[in-house]
Amino acid sequence: MYGLLAVIVIAVVAIAAYMLMPKAQVSVTDITLGTQVARVNEVFNLVVTVSNTGSAEADYKLELKVDGQVRETRTLKIAAGSVTDVAFNLTETTPGTHTISAGDKSTSIRVINPIFADIRFRQAIVSVFDYQSYISDILKYGGIVPNGPVPKGMFGYSETTPPRYEYNLTKARELLSSVLADYGFSTSNPLRITFYYNEGNTVREKACLLLASALQNLNVGIEATAQALAWPQYLQAMRESKLPVFFLGWAPDFIDPDDYLVPFLHSERGSFPLRTSYANPEVDRLIDLQSAILDPSERVRVIQQISMMSYNDVPYLWEAQVEGIHFERSWIQGWFYNPAFAGYYYATISKAPGASNPDQIIMESIGEPDYLDPAVDYETAGGEVIQNVFENLFYYDGSDSSKVIPWLAESYDVSPDGTSYTIHLRRGIKFHDGTPFNATAVKYSLERAIIIADPDGPAWMLDVIKGAGDLMYNKIWEGTATWDDVEAWRAQKPIEVIDDYTVRINLERPYAPFPSVLAYAVCAIVSPSYVEAHGGIEIGKHNEWVDRNAAAGTGPYMFESWEAGTVILRRNPNYWGGPKTGEASGGPTDYVLGRIQPKIERVIIKTIPDANTRLTDLLSGACDFAAISRDHWPQLIDFDHWVSTHEVKGINPAIRAIGPLPTFDLDFLGINFRY
Repeated sequence: MYGLLAVIVIAVVAIAAYMLMPKAQVSVTDITLGTQVARVNEVFNLVVTVSNTGSAEADYKLELKVDGQVRETRTLKIAAGSVTDVAFNLTETTPGTHTISAGDKSTSIRVINPIFADIRFRQAIVSVFDYQSYISDILKYGGIVPNGPVPKGMFGYSETTPPRYEYNLTKARELLSSVLADYGFSTSNPLRITFYYNEGNTVREKACLLLASALQNLNVGIEATAQALAWPQYLQAMRESKLPVFFLGWAPDFIDPDDYLVPFLHSERGSFPLRTSYANPEVDRLIDLQSAILDPSERVRVIQQISMMSYNDVPYLWEAQVEGIHFERSWIQGWFYNPAFAGYYYATISKAPGASNPDQIIMESIGEPDYLDPAVDYETAGGEVIQNVFENLFYYDGSDSSKVIPWLAESYDVSPDGTSYTIHLRRGIKFHDGTPFNATAVKYSLERAIIIADPDGPAWMLDVIKGAGDLMYNKIWEGTATWDDVEAWRAQKPIEVIDDYTVRINLERPYAPFPSVLAYAVCAIVSPSYVEAHGGIEIGKHNEWVDRNAAAGTGPYMFESWEAGTVILRRNPNYWGGPKTGEASGGPTDYVLGRIQPKIERVIIKTIPDANTRLTDLLSGACDFAAISRDHWPQLIDFDHWVSTHEVKGINPAIRAIGPLPTFDLDFLGINFRY
C-alpha cells in the first residue's frame, strides 16, 4: 500500500516537474508576398514569419510548399519568445494561380505569361505614340517617321514596304482593354510600366513622358512613369535585361543595312534581341542570307521581306530618323560632317586668330564613354575618342558616307568568289608608342577582338571571318573556350600574314559590306607591344587597362587621360598625314590632299549633363562645341524660318549653325519580351 502510494507520489512529482519545464511553441504566423502577380520565370520574393511563443529555444524544420509540393526546406533555431522572418526567392514556369504554404498558413500568387510578349500589347504601344507630335514638338521638326529598321537613304530602303505604324488611340484602347483584362489588370489593379532613358538626354526624356502620358490617359489600367539612369548604369541595366521598356538611338557602325538588321533583329547575334528575347528563326535565316547576296536587286528583295516580317512582329516602336543641327563658335575652322562618324573628327579643325583657348578644342557632350578599347566599345562617346586615336585599314571618304577608301591599307584585291581579301598596307607608319604598323599588328588586332568576343560589343561584325563565328558563339560565349580552341581556329588561316605589309583575310562566305566593316572601330589597329605590356589578351575577358586607356593607335591624336567627366587628347606631332593626294574627296582641303596635320594641341571632351550649362558655355565661349538641346534651337536659329522652309539661319554672329544634317540615326523604343 505504501509502495503504491510512493509510486503515485513520484509520478505526480514527475508530471509536475515536466509541466514546469521550459517548452517551445513554434508556428508559422504569416506568409507575405512581395507581389500578387509574377511573370513566368520571373523571380519573386516572399517572407515566412515563424514565431516561438514558448519558453524554450527550438530547432524547427520549415518546409515551403508550392501547390502541395515541398519547394525548399530550411532548418531554423528559434529562440524562446522570438519572431523570425525567413526570405525566399522563387520562380514559376507555368502560368496560373499557385498556392504557397508553410506550416498552417497559405496564400496564393498569380503567375502570368510576360505581357510584353503578347503581340496585342506591342501593337497597342505602337498605336498610342503620337509620331508627328514627337517630330514637331520634341525633335523641333528635325526628323522623319521611319517605317522599320532600314533608314531612309540607305541601300535596301523602301518608302512603302513596310508601311509605317500609325497613331490610333481607338485601336490602342481596344487592344489594351482586351490584353489587360486577360492578364488580370484593371483600373483598380493597374499594370505598372517604367520607361527608361539616359540622364541628360532631354529628347528621350520627353519621348518617354509623351508615351507614358498617352497610356495613362487611355484610363484602361496602366500606370506609366519615366525614369533616368546615368549612361553607364543605363547601358549596364539594358545589357542585363533589367529594363522592361527603354528609349535608345542607333547610329550606324558601318553604312549598310546589315548593321541594322543584325543588331535589331537577329536573335543569336543581335545586341538588342539578346537583351529583349525577340526571336524569329525565319528572320534570322533571311538576315544571314541577304548579306551573302552579291546581286543588288535580289538582296533588296530579301531585305524588304525581312522588314515586312519585322513590321508584323512589332519588336520595336520606330520613333524617328533624326536630323541634326551643328553649333560651333564662329572662330572654328575646318569642321566637316559625315553621318558615319562617331562624333567629331578633330584633326582638320583649327581656330581663327583671337579665339579663346587657342591651343585647346573644348567639346561639351552629354555622356561619358563606356570603354576606350576599340575591341569592345559600342557607343558613340567612346567611339569619338577611338576614331581620333586609332585608325583602320579603310575609312570614309571625307564627308561622303556612301563609300570607304583605303586608309592604313594602300590597296586591296578580292578573290573572284568574294571570300578572300588580300590587303596591301602602307609603309613607314608608327604607333604612338613608336612601334611599327605592319601586317602582324593587323592580324593581332582583328584576332584580339574575336578572342575577347564581348557579347555586348561589336565583335559580332567579325563573325563572317573564317571560323570566327563558331569560336565566338559556340565556345567563348559559352564559357568553354581554351587556347587550344584559339589555336585550332588560327590553324584554319582566317587571317594570314603574307609578308610584313600584306595581310589576307579569309571569309566564311561572300559578305557584301566587308570593306565597310573594316572601317568600324572594332577593326581599329592597336599596337601589339602596348597591349602585351598592359595585360595582353584573355579569352572572353576585357583588358581593364585598355578599357580606360586608349593609347598606342596611329591616329592624329594621342590619348592623355580620362578622369571623371573629362577625356583629354593631345596632338600627335608625328602623324603620318592620312591618304595621299587624290585618294579622297568631299572634305576640307587638308583632308582631301592627304595633309592631315592636327593643329590644336589638346582636345578636351567634357561630360556636361545639364543642357542649360552647355548652352551657356557655348554662348560665353567657354567651349568651342556643345551638344545643344533641341529645346534651345530657337535661341540660336530663326526658328520660324526653320519650320517654314527647313533651312537653318543662325541669329547669333558668335555661333555658327550648320544644318539640317541628315543622319542614319534611328530613335526607337525597345520592348523586353521577358516582362
